Amino acid sequence: MSNYETVTIILSEPGTDYNPSSALIRLPALLAKLDEAKAIVAAVNEAQGVKTLRTDELQTAFEDFDAYIVDIKRTVAVELDDEALNHDLQSIVNRGRRPAPKAKPSADAGPPARTRSISRGTYDDRIAILADIHALLKARPEYRPTGADAEFSTEAIGDRVAFLTAALNAARAAEAALGNLQEARARTLYDEKTGLVKLVKLVKTHFSRRGGRQKDTYRRLVALEFRKFGA
Repeated sequence: MSNYETVTIILSEPGTDYNPSSALIRLPALLAKLDEAKAIVAAVNEAQGVKTLRTDELQTAFEDFDAYIVDIKRTVAVELDDEALNHDLQSIVNRGRRPAPKAKPSADAGPPARTRSISRGTYDDRIAILADIHALLKARPEYRPTGADAEFSTEAIGDRVAFLTAALNAARAAEAALGNLQEARARTLYDEKTGLVKLVKLVKTHFSRRGGRQKDTYRRLVALEFRKFGA
């Protein structure tokens, strides 16, 4: 934002004859627009930090998901020894698996990778799997693992579903908030009629038609570079 601020400094210098007919590019309006731009840029930067944090938290929350599912299956098999239940449990897990993208074989690639993996599913898919497992086991009140396996109990699985759902919702909310602020930043800076970039162009045009000392002001303004955010 420093070069935008430099524009207003140049226009404020003693000896600069600047009294345009358009209210949009008069100095008070430019200063107000600059303040608006600074505020929205700061808000975007803050929101980006929040999004990064929430995304990291989400990824951490799901880090042991596959291992947790495996441990649930193991615990159910030990606690209930019910082949039909084990089959239903595996069916739920299988529904969440998706084919892996096909890759060209390589002579140096070694053994082929597993072609299907639950880890390739979306976060929604994974939560749905765990929720279905929770519903399945909730119908079996005799399933009550204790001790070290208590974290795989029906109640613990329900708590895990709620925790993962909250983490996903928080990450999505942070992403949506950032997107809204980025759109607001784009309007403030790049709107075709009222964006700060457009206003600076109008200021340059104003001075391009002037002679004498004002021609020097024009050259100073033209020398300033304005890069688009994200470029």
